[in-house]
Amino acid sequence: MFLINNQKYFLSTIFFSMIHEIGHILAIIKYGKKISEIKINAFSIDIEQNYSFNMSNKKELVILLCGPLINLIFFAIFALFYKILNLNILKIFSIQNLIIGILNLMPIYSLDGGQILFIFLRQKFNIYNANMILFIISIIFILPITTLGFLLAIRSSFNFSLLIFIFYLISLFLKKYFLSK
Repeated sequence: MFLINNQKYFLSTIFFSMIHEIGHILAIIKYGKKISEIKINAFSIDIEQNYSFNMSNKKELVILLCGPLINLIFFAIFALFYKILNLNILKIFSIQNLIIGILNLMPIYSLDGGQILFIFLRQKFNIYNANMILFIISIIFILPITTLGFLLAIRSSFNFSLLIFIFYLISLFLKKYFLSK
């Protein structure tokens, strides 16, 4: 997987992941929320918000969608410039942004897509049932991705970048799920 199997692609992936988080930050600021802390670690950036006031579901959805949206905008921009200039690095940057945007929209508990789904689920179910449904959906999505990660690691002479990401994703998923109980 070229997202992180080469140092120059690793750095651009980190950069575009930071751009993703900036999309969330700009939306948070637009709605007048305070950011109490930003935590940066090896695979993600966590934005801690001050929950001193309730926010509508619509505003929460906008905040959650702004990260993937900015990646999809960058995807379109880089793809357009690739078509014009035919520079391979622009193609790589466009694909990186597409992958970051799509991955974050997956309905997995710790990702933007999981949080978006949770907003809809909690409108129809109590918090416990919404959490259980999201847990099951997350598992349904994580299992095939994990299998794909193992297959890619074997087929690509043991490039473990996808597996490392998957195990990190699983740890975030479990942490977020068990902290929500």
